[in-house]
Amino acid sequence: METRMRWLQALWFIGALALAPGLMGVPARAHDLVGTELQPLVDELSELKGVSSEIERRARQRVSQLQKWVDWWTKVKEFFSETATRLARDFEERIVNMQKATATLSGLTDAAPPGKRNLPQHGWHDTLTIAKAAADLEKERAKSLQLAAELKASWFIAGVGWMTGLAIQRAIDDTQKEIRDIQQAVRDGSHVVNVSGYGWTRGSTVSARIAELEKQEKSIRERVASGDYPVTIPGLGVRTRKLLDAEISALEADIARRRAKAAAGELSIHRPAFDWKTKNQLQAELAAADKAFEATKKAVSDGIYSSWLVENGWAKRVELEARVKSLDQTLAKTQDALAKGEYRAQLPVGWSTAKEIERSLESLGKQLGVPHLDAKARERIAKEMEVCRKSLAELQSLSALDLALLALERAKVSRWITGFMALARPDLERRELVRSEASDGLDDYSTEETLWIRPLENQLARLKAAKAWIPGSQ
Repeated sequence: METRMRWLQALWFIGALALAPGLMGVPARAHDLVGTELQPLVDELSELKGVSSEIERRARQRVSQLQKWVDWWTKVKEFFSETATRLARDFEERIVNMQKATATLSGLTDAAPPGKRNLPQHGWHDTLTIAKAAADLEKERAKSLQLAAELKASWFIAGVGWMTGLAIQRAIDDTQKEIRDIQQAVRDGSHVVNVSGYGWTRGSTVSARIAELEKQEKSIRERVASGDYPVTIPGLGVRTRKLLDAEISALEADIARRRAKAAAGELSIHRPAFDWKTKNQLQAELAAADKAFEATKKAVSDGIYSSWLVENGWAKRVELEARVKSLDQTLAKTQDALAKGEYRAQLPVGWSTAKEIERSLESLGKQLGVPHLDAKARERIAKEMEVCRKSLAELQSLSALDLALLALERAKVSRWITGFMALARPDLERRELVRSEASDGLDDYSTEETLWIRPLENQLARLKAAKAWIPGSQ
């Protein structure tokens, strides 16, 4: 709808300018001195009113573009909050895992110093080192969540880079201030834009000039009414036919040069979104941006787009899928080893499996059944059998912990895969915003061409009309 309105405004403006020569460029009769003198004022008024409309249109366009950036930064801010939530959840999961490991260790033999036990996914620990690790994890969580709450945590946002919540809010505030500044500048006439043929132009300057021209027009009519009007070629002074012909030829050549330049796409215009660009340059940049956008979308679709996860760091979806597959294989192998009694763990009997312990129990049972075995030997065998039974119980506890941690890790990685598209969305939306701003400029080249050439056409029409005042120019 906005693009359609811009087109309608441009068509109205161009149509008004196209009608101007037909209404004002007709050669004046020899006695129409007033009309001839007023013609430059009327032309300039028409041009400046067009420039004034263009200044306001540019301001509305820029405000619309900046508002889109505000909306985008607001989405980034929401994404920042979601990242903080994910970080808190990850710490909760890690603490639960640590609590499970601590509880498991407390039930194992030789866990108190100087003894140590090897815990799956945690390594060698005693009751003191596992407690310190848990305390360190709590401190890390408190520090990270405090930074996130104060908007001071620096996280990587796709398409932006490393940002803090304060920096994101500052970007929103600065952009909103720029919008307010533009709107205020339009109201007080201090808004400045670059208009082809006029350079950097201030709204108040144009308004003042329009008022001055209207005052001049009123003054001429009053002079005519009072009988003080001089007889000369109005607006031009003394002219010869050759001089007029030379000026007309020069203007026609200049108009043709400007038209050719615009038709070739070499007219350079200025917009805040892309600075100075010719139409050819802008179209080439848009084509390159489209290609890069499609390449990024394909990378996301193919799973090779690299994103930063607060819980894991840099990763690609295919890498995470491979990680899930690896965890599935490890889980299946562990379950198979348990089912076959071949799961090995560090136990009171040393590194052993259920099969090996059961064979030891069977062997010890046979030894215990030997007749005439002395009491000392029976006591030794009974102690060894008790150690074996305790080892079987601990093997069950350790294997349960191993399976639980593997399952939790698989669920976490699967969750990352599910939310992977959300990580790439800021980059894709930023690219669309940049392209939208550049595309807005493509519609402006025809308007700029008209503004650039119109003053010369009006001047040419005046010079041709002035020839009627010179004898022999018919």
